[in-house]
Amino acid sequence: MKYLWIFGFLSIGLLQAQNLEKYLWKNRVILLFEGNGHKSGYQRQLEVLQSESKELLERDIVTVLPKNGEKALFLENLGLENDFYGLVLLGKDGGIKLKEEFVVQPQIIFRLIDAMPMRKAEMRKKNRPN
Repeated sequence: MKYLWIFGFLSIGLLQAQNLEKYLWKNRVILLFEGNGHKSGYQRQLEVLQSESKELLERDIVTVLPKNGEKALFLENLGLENDFYGLVLLGKDGGIKLKEEFVVQPQIIFRLIDAMPMRKAEMRKKNRPN
């Protein structure tokens, strides 16, 4: 679970491996787990997320693509089945907020996040005059 590949929506391609703990209390994390025979769902999920890069950035969301060798250990640490494929949303506190098979529409993710107390506080702070 130590290192994962990070997909940068504001940069090109895959970035170097990063430790997931660095996002705790700073970012919400979307984890994408590819499953055998489900490559098209995985690719479609990437596409729909990329189409909403501005909304992801606004909500402090980063997307993590675990490498094959790390998938089983990562799933185990999250308490998920070893054969799980799909999307997992972690809150800024590191807790699982959503776990669904592909394809999850971004609006579902955004509504869930926008209903969270921490996000509501972020929006209030952003809307306050300086």
